Amino acid sequence: MQDLFGDDLLATQGDIFSPEGVVEFQGEQISIASLATPPALLVQKITWELFKLGFWYKLRDLDCYLAWGCWDNDTVGREQLLHSIFLGEAGLVMWSESFPLETYGLWNNTLMGCLPYLENFRRLLCDWDDVLPCLTTPLTSDNFTDTKSWEVKRVVTTFYVQTFFDHFGRPPIVPHLLPMQS
Repeated sequence: MQDLFGDDLLATQGDIFSPEGVVEFQGEQISIASLATPPALLVQKITWELFKLGFWYKLRDLDCYLAWGCWDNDTVGREQLLHSIFLGEAGLVMWSESFPLETYGLWNNTLMGCLPYLENFRRLLCDWDDVLPCLTTPLTSDNFTDTKSWEVKRVVTTFYVQTFFDHFGRPPIVPHLLPMQS
C-alpha cells in the first residue's frame, strides 16, 4: 500500500482509524473509541442529520424533475426558494448547521414561527402538477390561524409524500422530532 498511496496517506489513516483518533461532528470533537457505545445524544444528532439531508436532497431532486421549467428559467431563484424552506444559512450543506435544541422552521411550535417556512414550501409545491386547490392561496399573517396551519401542514405533507411515492416508488425520508436526552 505504501507504494500506491505513499506514507502520508497511511499516516492519516492511522490517525483517523486508531483508537486514539478523534473525529469532528458539528463542531464537537468525538473520540473514535467512544463510538463503540455512542452517547444517546450523538445517535440522535446523527439520525437527525441523515433524515434532514435525505429530505432536503430528495425534495430538491423531485422539484428539479417536476418544476424543471422553473429551474431552467431561474436556477438561482429556485435554489433560494428551496433553501428558504429550511432554517439556517448553510443551504444544503452536510454537517454545517448546529444540532437543533428546540423545534424550528417548519417544525416551529409557534404559529408565526413556522409561517415563512410553510409559505415557502407551499410556494415550491405550487409549481408541481396536480397541486391541490387549498395550496394555491398564499399564507399571510392575516389568514394564518391555528386551523389554517394544521390544514396546510396536513395537505402539504400528504401531497409531498404521495407525489414522492408516485415518482420514487417508496415513501420519503422526512425529519422526525426526537426526544432530547443529554
